[in-house]
Amino acid sequence: MNKHDWLLVENAVAISAQFHTDRRYQEFYDAMAEKLSGFPGIYRFIGELAEALTKQEAKIEEGYWPETVDAVAAIAIDAGCLGPHYLPEPKKIIAQALSEVAKKWNT
Repeated sequence: MNKHDWLLVENAVAISAQFHTDRRYQEFYDAMAEKLSGFPGIYRFIGELAEALTKQEAKIEEGYWPETVDAVAAIAIDAGCLGPHYLPEPKKIIAQALSEVAKKWNT
């Protein structure tokens, strides 16, 4: 596998772990399962988040990757729990996560 593929796998696994262990996951599932076509659709959505994050990998400051992954999952779950109309496309979630982490650490 090339570097992009490894980064994509790392991002998908990390986002999935944060997502599926979040205490609000069931609430997200209840709100979004129909729109995303259930559990397989949620995994596709996580894959889309991972791909969007991988495309922005160079913008992540050294050492802030774990916090960025946490922010991605939290933003997606927060929005999804509000309902299907509130869930932004993956690249917007990534942009918001990068912005929040940068503001937190003034980078």
